[in-house]
Amino acid sequence: MDGPRTLAAESVAWMERRMPQSISAVHIDDSLILAGDWNGAIVAWNLEGEELWSTDVGDRVTSIKIDQTDQNIRCIAGREAMRINPIDGDIIWRTEFDGSTDILACADGGRCWVSSSVYDIELNDFIICAITLIDAEGEIIHRLEFDERPWSLHILPPGEIALGLGRPRGGLLHLKQDGDRLIDTHLDLGDSPVCCGTGQSEILLGHIDGGITEINIDGKPESLPSITKETIECMVKDESRLLIGTSEGSAICYDNENISWSIDLEAEIENICFSNRERAWFSTWSGRNGLISLLDSDSGKIITHLTLSARLRDIAVHEGFTVIGMDDGRLLVFESEMLARRIDSAPTEENNRSDLRDRLRALRK
Repeated sequence: MDGPRTLAAESVAWMERRMPQSISAVHIDDSLILAGDWNGAIVAWNLEGEELWSTDVGDRVTSIKIDQTDQNIRCIAGREAMRINPIDGDIIWRTEFDGSTDILACADGGRCWVSSSVYDIELNDFIICAITLIDAEGEIIHRLEFDERPWSLHILPPGEIALGLGRPRGGLLHLKQDGDRLIDTHLDLGDSPVCCGTGQSEILLGHIDGGITEINIDGKPESLPSITKETIECMVKDESRLLIGTSEGSAICYDNENISWSIDLEAEIENICFSNRERAWFSTWSGRNGLISLLDSDSGKIITHLTLSARLRDIAVHEGFTVIGMDDGRLLVFESEMLARRIDSAPTEENNRSDLRDRLRALRK
């Protein structure tokens, strides 16, 4: 066979469900599949695909997490953060913010950090940004305002976090609790703003100019050797490898201080997620067509391309299951063993890699 197989995602999905509007956030764990949409609907299914409950939180769902302390759902939607009972979808509490919520991270003791921002349409920029720490009952413990929108949030030792900042300052903002105060320290990382990041105690930050900064466990920054001039759109790291996706479609693996492999996926890479130790998902969007590609994370070999009917908005993986949520309101679930069988047996839409490249290039004209 010449090149990887290209299949319709629906033809190899283990399960398909539909939400009322565009799906904006998904989650999967041992017992639940959760999806939230742009109108505020959240639906829960069990792993057999049976709907368990649905609830309306009132606005676009930005992120869904399960807190490890109480196993309740934490969610941000519109201008609010909330705690939701995972058994019946009952909203236990809501906390409102001045701006739209952007990033959610669960900390210790049932607490969570929420970043929020106010966007000025006339100025075409964020004018007020804030980070807030909420306790298990939804009460605000700390709140700090600043000018830059955070593009990554990293949990550090208890009571500390770090934020990768956009314009104007860029760099890293380190926050530490000191009694009833929140102490902030800014680390200057040069002129190029941060646009994504990954990691916790050891942090990796991607920059608009293609640079990558590593912040070690002692808080000291080190620039990795230049590997691209393209904007770093997303990145994810396992024990040793750093997978990178760029604005121009470069998929790169950085391993042991060297580029292990690099391939061109022909369109902006918007999401990366490890499927397991050996494989990873890369999703791209050409402006008109969506594609999700399964790659061998050791070699960079493309195992298969799955064409999507709409733009992929969020992806989650757990124990052999991959969940994706799309702009057309559809939720697709892939099971690894079934996917492998269907890749081997399903009829192809397009087997030739060069033909796929030509189609994607034509869409950009």
